[in-house]
Amino acid sequence: ISDVTPGALATLMTNKTQLSIHPYFYLGKTTKDDANKTADVLATLTQATFVVDQAPTFNSNAIEGSQKSLKINWQHNANVTVKPAGSKASTRVTAIIVDKDAVGTVALPGKKFSGVPTTADTAATCTYAPLVTTAGGCVTCDPDVYLLEDEIAKIPGFFVRSANSSDGGLTVTGLQNEKNYTVFLQYEPDGIQRSLCVTGAPSPNFSLTELNGEGDAEQVDFRCFIATAAYGTDTHEDLDTFRRFRDGHLKNTAVGRAMVEAYYELSPPVADFIANHPDARDATRWGLEKIASLVRAVE
Repeated sequence: ISDVTPGALATLMTNKTQLSIHPYFYLGKTTKDDANKTADVLATLTQATFVVDQAPTFNSNAIEGSQKSLKINWQHNANVTVKPAGSKASTRVTAIIVDKDAVGTVALPGKKFSGVPTTADTAATCTYAPLVTTAGGCVTCDPDVYLLEDEIAKIPGFFVRSANSSDGGLTVTGLQNEKNYTVFLQYEPDGIQRSLCVTGAPSPNFSLTELNGEGDAEQVDFRCFIATAAYGTDTHEDLDTFRRFRDGHLKNTAVGRAMVEAYYELSPPVADFIANHPDARDATRWGLEKIASLVRAVE
């Protein structure tokens, strides 16, 4: 409106009580569309880029082992510092899990953040070392270098999972019991200079009967495969809602029990796909949140 000459604003009005307004934003070069009297037309849309030169902080119970899985916990930071200043702060955390006994020192693929949307980021590497230093770091990067998660996930012995930072944790399934795994965290976009690491090992869960010395060992699996993958944790209240519905309703009928058995048999590959594809994970979580609300409404 500041560019409109005096009196020209009236030409945008369709009648005495209405004003036609065309909101817009632009990034980079633009072209003018004077014929339609609209705002600047975006010629090229470039996603604003930024990088985080810090890693999330593990909380006091950083890692918990259970049946073929690890629960990884961090402290939520709502004020992550990013570059350039003023960029939107990261809202997700990625955990990289490494088979400590099978993986040695590895160069991790990454890129050097240019800081300029029109300038391509150049190839770079970070270093993972299995021997934790006295400072507790097992991965080091130069400043403004971020890791390429999709490429790291292809390296044998590496597992990559992510969740909302505010979740405060995620559960990684499909691991081997009593095997050592090293874990380090990063924000997305994932720039780190040095990441602290923790080590944990999944272990079988046993029933209280077995712990009391009675009967055979019984492994107890509390996972809800797809839901756990979608939420990135096995402790969300929605998962408790689904478990109550399963135990209080589905398991009370033959049809319901068959549905539960079919779910446990067919869902692991689906859960693995969801865990590795953020768009599918977010869409699944959105749908499950709606279903959980309906279940709670009729409980």
